[in-house]
Amino acid sequence: MQHWLSHNPRTDVQLLIVLITFITSGCSFLGMSSRFDEFSAHAEQVFRHQNVVIEKIMQLNEDSTGVSDKAISQAELNMYDQCRLLNEYAIRERDGQEQNYFDSQEILDSIDGCETSINAVEKLLIK
Repeated sequence: MQHWLSHNPRTDVQLLIVLITFITSGCSFLGMSSRFDEFSAHAEQVFRHQNVVIEKIMQLNEDSTGVSDKAISQAELNMYDQCRLLNEYAIRERDGQEQNYFDSQEILDSIDGCETSINAVEKLLIK
């Protein structure tokens, strides 16, 4: 019976290092995959919330004028700016384009600002 270890201890150590690296990088990859799934679920939740707020804006009475309308318009523009990366992500996802984990990290970093701006618009709509 032939075994996978050689008769050279140095080669055996190198092989062991390669195996350990492969195994630990596989575990790391699984962790990244799990975080990516969590990110995707959170990003979808924020994106859907944004869509609900946009629908509310569209339902506003077009005849109303006043300071609050200007405030809503400004807050809406800010929301679009803050949510730009998330919206681009959603478009790529819709078009079936592959998402890169590292690009997703940039989007993840922008989600808090996006969510804050969505909530700011929503508060103005309630008044």
